[in-house]
Amino acid sequence: MPSVALPSLLFCKSSADCPKIDSEVFADVRLTSLLPPNTLDAVGYILGEEDIIARREIFSCLQDTGFRSRMSALKESAEEAGRFDEFYNAARSESERDIIFVSLMKAVLEFYRLASALGGDGALLSRFNDFFSTQVNMSWFRETSDSLEKTYPLVTSVLYNRICLMTKGENIRVRDKGKRSYLSIISECAENLGLEKPSRQPTPPAPLSINIIEGIVKAAPDEFAAFSEFRRTRMPFYDRTLLSYISQLGFYLGFVSVFDRVTAAGIPLIFPMISDEKKFDIKDAYDITLLAKDSLKIVPNDVIFTEKEPFFYLTGANGGGKTTYLRAVGVAALMFSIGCPVACEKAEISIPGGIFTHFPRDERFDSSGRFNDEQNRVDRILEKADGRSIVLLNETYSATSEDRAVTLTAALGARLFKTGVFGLYITHQHGISQTKVPYLNVIVDVAANNRRTYKVERRRADKSSYARDILEKYKLTREHLGERFGEV
Repeated sequence: MPSVALPSLLFCKSSADCPKIDSEVFADVRLTSLLPPNTLDAVGYILGEEDIIARREIFSCLQDTGFRSRMSALKESAEEAGRFDEFYNAARSESERDIIFVSLMKAVLEFYRLASALGGDGALLSRFNDFFSTQVNMSWFRETSDSLEKTYPLVTSVLYNRICLMTKGENIRVRDKGKRSYLSIISECAENLGLEKPSRQPTPPAPLSINIIEGIVKAAPDEFAAFSEFRRTRMPFYDRTLLSYISQLGFYLGFVSVFDRVTAAGIPLIFPMISDEKKFDIKDAYDITLLAKDSLKIVPNDVIFTEKEPFFYLTGANGGGKTTYLRAVGVAALMFSIGCPVACEKAEISIPGGIFTHFPRDERFDSSGRFNDEQNRVDRILEKADGRSIVLLNETYSATSEDRAVTLTAALGARLFKTGVFGLYITHQHGISQTKVPYLNVIVDVAANNRRTYKVERRRADKSSYARDILEKYKLTREHLGERFGEV
């Protein structure tokens, strides 16, 4: 077994120089609501151009159903090795470790065989395929395979020869392996009658007591001597970092499942152009996290940040789509930065130096505690963010008085604008005046009874938006008063 590290499917070189993305950023924009569990375990870094392109190559390969099937099988193989690795580390005796290690190496060799046949094109896949194709033809692999071919049948012999041992605590039930279980008999009867077959709920096996294990060892001394020798000679060839492929493969397969859902909804997915100049220009960006709520229609919006206007206040009526727009920006920035396609018609984006979010938290504190929590999180963002960063703020300083919130919001917005970060600040603080920070506003169609359009445009803040919401709530609009009292 060579001493070289197993090749990464995520990075061409190393993640050491990549800026980290806090896990809360993914949660704030609700990207986690679409993803299978643990999909994000292996990511959390803003990539350089080389890595972005390399990951895009793998996502392109995953459009082929054959390649996707092979990658899924490879992930299942890695998970199988992971299960035996857990059993091995939980073993309570050397003999138990010996027999488990045989099954562990069987899973490892199967992973190597599947990895050598994965196929696909691109920088990361070519390196991966070359490495494992070389390994399966090396002497260590052939010798381990030959040894396993002789040793593994002994595992089967010990565990399943003539009897099947099943335990629940210290209670042992023994039955002939060839005898049918009651469940199989009932299942057959149900099938013959056209009924739904009963199923056994999977339960984790209870560990055998150490006394039973020692008894099995004494009953099969030759077999356990062979297991011990196999472990002694083959242990140097087990590289536990192989288990990292569970999360690496899970990243690609998890996001591909999201892409399937996005395209099924008729939403375009594209790989943005990577800009050498500082730029964030997207035509028709979609907040795909709305798919988690089974939204039937998602309204796209353009997103443009420039050197002249890098940062905006975002205002408008409640329920008009402010947070949706903010999430669309955040999701696009994240997807681009980790090498995924972006849900939009067209885009050109420069690689950011950091991505930061500040969203309301759960009601864990009283008003004083919430404000301190908000301010602490703001301070951490200001400490890390620079002119290459993206900062998204949602109702920051909502946990303090109106006058104080206006002052703090104006100061924070001005500071971020001056720093040159790209980003947005959703706020209802209409008392802000004489600011250089430009405004975006969600649009209401006045001609259609103030219908929410969920479109966002560049304009001065509409100070009536909040007031309009209040009037609507208490049915005091001109239209409501007209209905009640006649023309007004």
